[in-house]
Amino acid sequence: MRSYTDSIQGRNVYTYVVAEEADLSTFLDWIKRNRLEPIAIDTESTGLHMFSRSWWLRLVQFGTLTEAWVVPVEVGYEWARPAVQYALNGIRNPIAHNLPFDSFSLEVAGFAHPLWERGEDTAIMSHLLDPRGRQDGGIGQSLKRLGEHFLDPAIADGEKALKEWARKSQIKQDDRFREAPIDLPELEHYAGMDCIITAGLYHLFRDKLRALGLGKLVEYEYALQRATSDMASKGILVDVEYAEALQEYLLDREDELEQLLMHAGIDNPNSNAQVRDALIWHGADLTVLTPSGDLSVSKVALEGVDHPLVAMVQEYGQLGKFRSSYVEAMLDGRDGNDRIHPSIRALKARTARMSISDPPLHQLPSRDALIRRLLVADPGNVIYSADYSQVELRILAEMSGAKSMIRAIQDGVDLHTHTADEVGIDRRVAKMANFLTVYGGGATKLAAGAKITEDEAKKALKGFSRAYPEVKRYSRKLQEDSGYGERPIVTLAGRRLPLDKERTYAALNYMIQSTARDVLGEAILRLRDNDEIWAGVMLPIHDEVIGQAPIEDAERIAKEVGEIMSTDFGRVRLDAEGEVYGRSWGHGYMSADNPLPEALRRFS
Repeated sequence: MRSYTDSIQGRNVYTYVVAEEADLSTFLDWIKRNRLEPIAIDTESTGLHMFSRSWWLRLVQFGTLTEAWVVPVEVGYEWARPAVQYALNGIRNPIAHNLPFDSFSLEVAGFAHPLWERGEDTAIMSHLLDPRGRQDGGIGQSLKRLGEHFLDPAIADGEKALKEWARKSQIKQDDRFREAPIDLPELEHYAGMDCIITAGLYHLFRDKLRALGLGKLVEYEYALQRATSDMASKGILVDVEYAEALQEYLLDREDELEQLLMHAGIDNPNSNAQVRDALIWHGADLTVLTPSGDLSVSKVALEGVDHPLVAMVQEYGQLGKFRSSYVEAMLDGRDGNDRIHPSIRALKARTARMSISDPPLHQLPSRDALIRRLLVADPGNVIYSADYSQVELRILAEMSGAKSMIRAIQDGVDLHTHTADEVGIDRRVAKMANFLTVYGGGATKLAAGAKITEDEAKKALKGFSRAYPEVKRYSRKLQEDSGYGERPIVTLAGRRLPLDKERTYAALNYMIQSTARDVLGEAILRLRDNDEIWAGVMLPIHDEVIGQAPIEDAERIAKEVGEIMSTDFGRVRLDAEGEVYGRSWGHGYMSADNPLPEALRRFS
């Protein structure tokens, strides 16, 4: 048995490593003595993509405030697996930091475990105490950063030592957990300390959350995390034939664009300097400046520039992202049954909005059929969607008490049309003005998005304020009642949302977005209670749920999903409507106006 000693806030903590089979009895005795206490569980594996065919689990760790045990379980250490299973079965109060990752790692590696039923997550606890990322002035949810802040500034030294070993060994940092010898002291030390840090944060966060009266909110987030993790576990079938054809199409189109751009003077489309110089030479009207004073060619800067060369640059960038972030990611990340298992973070943004990564399915363009076509229903099933209708505007109407807006909702009038009539502007401009009110933004953003002058945009927003004076009053009250520092916004669910010093005006945006997220979260939990429907639920995308159902029952189930999601919210109804798409997710987006490219038309 090997051991390591560290110090946290002046007290010694110990990491023990099961080095041989004879060490298991000591480990199991420790589990028996501590099984009724909160025990942190952590895993180390070859990478983040545990459903891929090249992944395997290497270590499983268990820890309390003062002690941790590191147990190897990869090939050659099969003798340790029964002891790990015994420990997983016996722990009464398991805790983890990012519980879905460790749960899936154990599950894929063949361990049965109770983490889903009883586990608590210090990442969720941290987010509820302060949802801000480091870039926003918060601490973020990184285990090491939280440990440094709350426990000991030197607590991440083990991580630094492992990174230094990788550097000296000329191993890429992303590969260090795969390439490190299983008995490498730096790896063992790092692994054990993760559990001790998690246990320390758990006790600290638990007391803070109790003091704030957030117990019910924590349990709600745990339930929602279990539901979204169940979606990820089921996975979604990839149309491999289409994926390979799409990959070839994208590569061909990228080659074609590279040739065209080369003729325009751009040898490297990823070089901002080359793109900027070529656009200026060809007469493109660039107006946005970088912080250093150069003309910008960022995605945002080029959005309003009408020039054929800009269109080619933008298409080239999108094709590359589509190919690497979606097509190749799905082909490489699918499991042995051609299914992908996206990482669904039920609690991610500051407002708690959900996020999906590996691949980032929530970032797809609104009209995209090309990528969505990759994901298909299981044999005998079709894809459906159930989507809320203007949910954030309806929430805004009720929470602000905007009488005209509430009356329009109750009368079944489209809110964008209603705003257009009330303000006297085009519906397209009215729609953008409505959303800018929710998401934050002024006349400059409206002018750029609607392609109108800034004076016209200011006039439209002033008209909005006259039509819905309650919205402005509500926004002002939120800012007065909260503020930068120790006065966060508190949502209906009890969620605490700190404001930035320079952006207290975002109070309205945070309140509405966070409330809409919780409306979707509660709907997901209602769907989970219906076994027939839940078996087919796949993804939460913004204010929408994607699922599959047997062909013969699809229309009925899609309708039922919409009915279950729909709910009363004060004086307004939050309506969701189900719609059957077809064999793939993309079939809901294909039309005569939005077809697949000719080379892929056979997949329509």
